[in-house]
Amino acid sequence: MKRTAVFLIAFTVLLQSCCQYLDQKQLQDLHNLPQDPVHYLDKDDSKTLLIDKNAHKSLTQSFLQAHFAPWHTSEPLYRARDVFWGIETFADKNLFGPNLQPKSEHWWQKLVANCQVQSYPSIHKRAITVRPTDIRVMPSLEPAFYDYQKPGEGFPFDMFQNSLLPANTPILLTHVSKDKAWFLAQTATVSGWVNTFDIAQIDSQFVNKFKRHPFVVSLQDSVPIKDKKGQFRFMANLGTIFPLLDQDKANFQVALAGKNLNGSASLLTSFLPTRCSALFPLSLSPRNIAVIAGEMINQPYGWGGLYHNRDCSATIQDLFKVFGLLLPRNSSQQAKSGHVISLESKTPQEKRNLIKTKAIPFFSFLSLPGHIMLYLGMYKQQILVFHNIWGIRTWDLAHGQGRYIVGRSVITTLTPGSNLINYSHQGNLLLRLKGLTILPPSQSGL
Repeated sequence: MKRTAVFLIAFTVLLQSCCQYLDQKQLQDLHNLPQDPVHYLDKDDSKTLLIDKNAHKSLTQSFLQAHFAPWHTSEPLYRARDVFWGIETFADKNLFGPNLQPKSEHWWQKLVANCQVQSYPSIHKRAITVRPTDIRVMPSLEPAFYDYQKPGEGFPFDMFQNSLLPANTPILLTHVSKDKAWFLAQTATVSGWVNTFDIAQIDSQFVNKFKRHPFVVSLQDSVPIKDKKGQFRFMANLGTIFPLLDQDKANFQVALAGKNLNGSASLLTSFLPTRCSALFPLSLSPRNIAVIAGEMINQPYGWGGLYHNRDCSATIQDLFKVFGLLLPRNSSQQAKSGHVISLESKTPQEKRNLIKTKAIPFFSFLSLPGHIMLYLGMYKQQILVFHNIWGIRTWDLAHGQGRYIVGRSVITTLTPGSNLINYSHQGNLLLRLKGLTILPPSQSGL
């Protein structure tokens, strides 16, 4: 009888321990924190403009000037070393394909030869994207991964995926691949290889017609865009910009680029519902920023725009693009875009105090090497951030370093995953913070 009682007690303790472990496999932040940025607004100040209208107008003019810069330059926007950086970076790296097998030296040399580096720049032509377009480090759709057996490498980190360009993006073509399947495209914030099927070349008449209108911006992802005849053209994601032609209560009549059989662009007409779009730019208030960030909550993580999803810096860039604020494409440059307060060599408490007293909710970034987050404010004495994150560092004796996969945009504290049994303090975001950036961005920051 006593043995039975001891067994039952032991079984109960074990069961409780297992249940506790199962509970800890879930991130407490995602259960305890409302995953809606609007929840964290200061109701008294949520509609107050973060900068005055004249300053906002000036920033928007700078945005549009940079946005259309590829159509108004007589020289390439980037040097050869800036567009061919991947050749030097990956020349001595062990790369793997999607079948988890190592890539051969012959494969690499063939890729490099296709770049025709010695003849850069070989062309100078204005163009526009006719659909959302991957912009690649090398002229190939084939992915290239580092060692898939190491945490933080392998899928989804396709090293050849540089970024994603929305439809209707002005670009400058400066080079063509040996096989003629790829063009080197340049924008104000990124350069890389684009597939020839995704772009159309333009002339001065097209430029004048495309630029002379006010603009409309999509406020949601996956908005189906059809031309006036009802033919599907592409899915517009949040931040896609269209010239405005006309409007009524239900729709904006907008222009978009199509592609003729000879490769030139034609101006098409479409209708964009007013419920998922707005005149560009949207007014810059905490409430509007919170609403747009809310559209991005739980969106899948996409390294470099992989599968038309976003990584941390693309999330930040697209969020503020809606408001006419031009930010660089990578997190390290975004962290420099504004008034920067260094958090290096600060204790955790000093960092908290600086953030609490200096940061502006919904208008400040917190950054660490390779990652950037939007500061939402203080909540129950915790610093809250909105960010798109792949995973949280873990460690245990059996497996060593690993990752707890989040894989989406979320609202967390700076210690997400601290409830996990295998949580690694190397994953503590507060300890790793390097900078606080207060917007707006400088107009000469790019």
